[in-house]
Amino acid sequence: MPAAQPAGDSLSDPRRLRSLLVALAAAQGSETVVARLGGAVDLSASTTASYLELLRALHLVERLPPWRPNLLKREVGRSKYILTDSALAMRLTRTTPDVLKDLVRGGALGGLLEAFVTAELMRQSTWSGERFTISHYRSPDGREIGLILELDDGRVVAVEVKASASVSAADARHLRWMEGRIGDRLVAGVVLTTDDRARHLGGRLWALLVAALWGSAEASWRPDFLWDLAEC
Repeated sequence: MPAAQPAGDSLSDPRRLRSLLVALAAAQGSETVVARLGGAVDLSASTTASYLELLRALHLVERLPPWRPNLLKREVGRSKYILTDSALAMRLTRTTPDVLKDLVRGGALGGLLEAFVTAELMRQSTWSGERFTISHYRSPDGREIGLILELDDGRVVAVEVKASASVSAADARHLRWMEGRIGDRLVAGVVLTTDDRARHLGGRLWALLVAALWGSAEASWRPDFLWDLAEC
């Protein structure tokens, strides 16, 4: 017989489900520790994991796994679970337009923006002409890269998302480090930014506008466009 759920620890409790969604929304862009996430809303780790799978089946949540390339000896990191609808995440965290302005001014918009970009790329991966997987990376010494797009042949585009009106070479330091680690496998390192102009950051590194996600048919954000950057 299956093990009984702890008292009150049920998948049929809508209040617990909403609390879990709020906790996920508040942690957009962060690695997910299932036991800690469940503990914050008084759920066991097993029930929290079941809720997460249910939410994935409903396409309300997506899992972003850690990248574990063969060329790097020691790999660390946990999956991230993101809400696929940024408007829902903002509603659950009571992020009003005024609060959003404060987040922008205070530099705290990054998690929401990164989750939005992640969800958008996951959607685009379903119809892209290039097959690719999406993951995130954290090195043993704490270097983090928000998104790793990897093609079937092992080529990689590394993406950082910055909610900043200006981008400098320092914002691409982890991308430059990755370039040194995997060499020609990295066809482009991209900083997606809320800046008002795109720029070349040297080598295979570029700063592009988040708005490129909604470009025209000829210039829209698509993996093919990123691979073309490597030829520039």
